[in-house]
Amino acid sequence: MIFLGEETPMKDSLGDIDGRDLRLSDQYKHVLDVTEVSYCEDTRSYKARFKRVIENCSEVPLQKVFATLLMCSIPTDIQLARKHYRRNPISLENLKFRVWDGNGRSLKTCVIDCEPYLLELIIFLEDTNTGECYSLDQGEQGTIEYQVEVPDSVWGPLSLRHVRWHCDEVQVKLDFPSGLVSLQGESLGVDERWKSFDPPLSRKVGRSHLWKDLGQPIKSYTERGRDFFEWNTTTATQGAFYRFSWVFSDDRYEKFVEDIRRREEMPPLMSKSASREHMRANSKDFIERGAVHASPDYRSIFWFGEWYYFTPVQARCVDLLWRNWEAGLSGLGGDFLLEEAESTSSKLSAVFRRNEAWKKGVIFSPQRGVYSLRVPGDLEQGGLEKNELMTPVCLPKRDIVNR
Repeated sequence: MIFLGEETPMKDSLGDIDGRDLRLSDQYKHVLDVTEVSYCEDTRSYKARFKRVIENCSEVPLQKVFATLLMCSIPTDIQLARKHYRRNPISLENLKFRVWDGNGRSLKTCVIDCEPYLLELIIFLEDTNTGECYSLDQGEQGTIEYQVEVPDSVWGPLSLRHVRWHCDEVQVKLDFPSGLVSLQGESLGVDERWKSFDPPLSRKVGRSHLWKDLGQPIKSYTERGRDFFEWNTTTATQGAFYRFSWVFSDDRYEKFVEDIRRREEMPPLMSKSASREHMRANSKDFIERGAVHASPDYRSIFWFGEWYYFTPVQARCVDLLWRNWEAGLSGLGGDFLLEEAESTSSKLSAVFRRNEAWKKGVIFSPQRGVYSLRVPGDLEQGGLEKNELMTPVCLPKRDIVNR
């Protein structure tokens, strides 16, 4: 599991909520950031509690903060985890989510964005019992705490902390039944490429040479039949990631992964090079059999039984996506596509908003900010069986107009 337990949204602005162009990163900081995770062997579940002491740094009263809950039950196989969550999406109810302030008042929350494995929330400084609203003035501090309880089928053997804003002190505390796990911690410093957007989920979770030592040792001790692990730092770099992963002494995690794989009927995970060769071979097969076809200027394409038409700007994006797909690569960044297509739009969704290829998911986003051409699911793994209905006979007689 990953918890980006930060009171920040993916978009760091309140402009679309209360009409003001106010950046939250300029409004408050974290004085103290505490993450506590406890594993229960009897129920095979985790209880996690998060405490944030925040301080308003601006003249504007602070009335709401944000929280992002992001899960990954299978950090060793992101593709499989995504499929698993599509069948079993998370919600505040099945996470048993609770939130309160330093005075014990239960706070109002609202989900502003959700995906099968991610929830973005607004936490209002409003007592749910009395309806009383309050705010933090400049220099004033307040405490927000929230808690979740989830089985280990939802929470994988990993906890991730992203220090998105300035934080005076970060603390992480984990405890397990004695002898059940071995634990290690790693950090990932700020990358210039990540200052304007989040790094991909696979980079956050997956093993990488970029992950380094924590810098501060993890203290461990055993008490009352439980192993405790504690770590803290007062020199957290804004934008850095801190990852704590554990390995169980038995094979419960491996059995869980194999069980999910059987349910999803997925083949074993291929290496990156093997996967790329597989995708490249499939794209060549699809082209040779006539299942896909593109006009020279990419203003029209035939894609698995249907024709799609594009404006000049859209066509330049499709040209890049098509070549990327032919090469067996996984996707291209939205900013890169907009720049290469010389588009004045700020988002790719605005470029393709009324286009059928976008509406039907031919152009899709496998992860935030990355785009690719989607092959129908039943053809992704096994190539193409002969199907004369999928082969275009001729270009349809239709005028292509700019939309």
